[in-house]
Amino acid sequence: MQATRPALLFGSLLVLVALVAVASAGTMRDTRTVYVTLSVVPNTPRLVVRFNLTNPSTKSVEAPLNVLTWGTPMEGVMGPIFAVSDVFGNDVSYVGKFVRRAWPPSASSYISLRPRESSMIEVDLTDDFDFPGAGDYLVRFISPQFQDNIVFISTDEVVGRLPVINRRAVPPHHDENRLGNTNCDSTKNSQIATAVKGAMDESLAAYNCLNKKTCETLSTRWFGAYSKDNYDYDTATFQKVYNRLKDFTFNAYCNPAGCGNDVYAYVYPTDKTYTVYLCGAFWNQADERVNTVVHEMSHFSTLGGTDDYAYGKKSCLSLAKSNPYRASHNADNVCYFSEEAAKAGF
Repeated sequence: MQATRPALLFGSLLVLVALVAVASAGTMRDTRTVYVTLSVVPNTPRLVVRFNLTNPSTKSVEAPLNVLTWGTPMEGVMGPIFAVSDVFGNDVSYVGKFVRRAWPPSASSYISLRPRESSMIEVDLTDDFDFPGAGDYLVRFISPQFQDNIVFISTDEVVGRLPVINRRAVPPHHDENRLGNTNCDSTKNSQIATAVKGAMDESLAAYNCLNKKTCETLSTRWFGAYSKDNYDYDTATFQKVYNRLKDFTFNAYCNPAGCGNDVYAYVYPTDKTYTVYLCGAFWNQADERVNTVVHEMSHFSTLGGTDDYAYGKKSCLSLAKSNPYRASHNADNVCYFSEEAAKAGF
C-alpha cells in the first residue's frame, strides 16, 4: 500500500515549507534548498522506503549542490532520521544505530547534484523500528541539521504497509552470553582498554563536579543556561556511565561491516550487551577514543539515552547557547564536558 496525505497540494507545500525553512535558517546568501520526496516500495514483506533528493535549481550555469549525506538515507540509517507512527498517531520507537562521527566531514560524505539532478536510494526500515505488528505505518523524513547552508524541503509522510513482522531479535553479531571484545587483535584490545580507563576517569570527574556543584562555569559552557531537570539528567548520566564501565566487562566489536564514512563508533541503544562497535575513525584518531567511549555509552537507553543533535566542539558550544535542553542531551556535549572536567582536576 502506498499513499500520501492529500490535505495539501505538493506545490503549495513546497512553497510554504521553503519560506518557513529559509526564514528560520537566517538570511545567509549561500543558503540553498534540496527537495526530498518519499514513496513506498510496493509488494514486499518489508517496509522499504524510496528516498529521492533533487536539486531544484533551473539555472544551468549554477554550481552543483554539495549535500552532506549525514542524517539522510544516502549514508544508510545511522540514527532516527525518520519518524514512524501507526495510523492512529502512536509513535513507533527507533531501535537502530546511533553513531559518533568525526568533524569536519570528509569529501566522501557529500554528494554533488547538478541543477535538476536527482539521486535516489531505497532504505529498509523493518529492523530499525520496533513495529508492534503487521499493519499500515506513517513514515516522515526528519530533516538533518548538520549543514547550515542547505534547507531540506520534504513532502508529507507516506503510508506503507508491513504485511508481516520479521523483526531482528538482536543487532548483528550479538551474543548475550558473550563478554569482552570481538574481532579485535592484541593491539586494538590494548587501545580499547586504555580508552575505557580514560572514559571511567572522565565520567567520574564529570559526575563529581556536577554532584558537588563545583563546575558551574563549565556546565554552562557545554550545557547552557541552568535548568534543574537538565542538570539532574546529566549528573545521573555520568554516574550511570561510570558505574557501567567500572562494574561490568566492556564489550566491543572491532571494524564491523556497518561502519560508514567518518564514523568513530556506533551502538544500538536498547542492546542488553552494551556492545560498542568501533570503526575506522576510532583507530585513526587516538585523541578521540576516550570521548568516543563516553559518547557511545551515554547513548544506551538505561544509562542516558542521549541523542546526536550536533557534532564537533564548535557546533556543540553553539548548541549550548541556543538550546540547553538539546545540549544537555547531546552525546558530543556530554563527552566534551567530561573531557574538560577531567583536565580541570574535578
